[in-house]
Amino acid sequence: MFGNAMLLCSYYASSLAVIWGLVAFRSRFCAYWPRSIAYSWVAKGTVWLLGTIVLKFVASKLLGVADDAHISNLLKSKFTNYKDFDTLMYTCAVEFDFMEIETPLRYTKTLLLPVTACIFSVIVSRTLKELLCLLKGKIPEGFDE
Repeated sequence: MFGNAMLLCSYYASSLAVIWGLVAFRSRFCAYWPRSIAYSWVAKGTVWLLGTIVLKFVASKLLGVADDAHISNLLKSKFTNYKDFDTLMYTCAVEFDFMEIETPLRYTKTLLLPVTACIFSVIVSRTLKELLCLLKGKIPEGFDE
């Protein structure tokens, strides 16, 4: 990350680290939870969300990064009634307004939107396949028993 401490302390980097941990230790993680696939998904989602938030704040404290505090305040203002000068200023900016009609057209011309749609459809189809297996009472492929 080219020595940029702010990137190391981002929610994205923290999320990637937690996801890597969940994938790397999947068999150990599944051993602690009941065999229900739905419960396992909820547990993994909770670990991912809380782990991302905790890892982000721990990394920020360890590296002494406070420059991105406005991002946490923006997220807080979106989900609560929190308001301060920065959040009011950011929510009035054009970047936080509705997307222009030309934007999806530009993304389509650069193939960003079609590739993202294909990847998203693969993820959704695999998730639906696992959900159907769950509803039928079968254990999906790749799920460690």
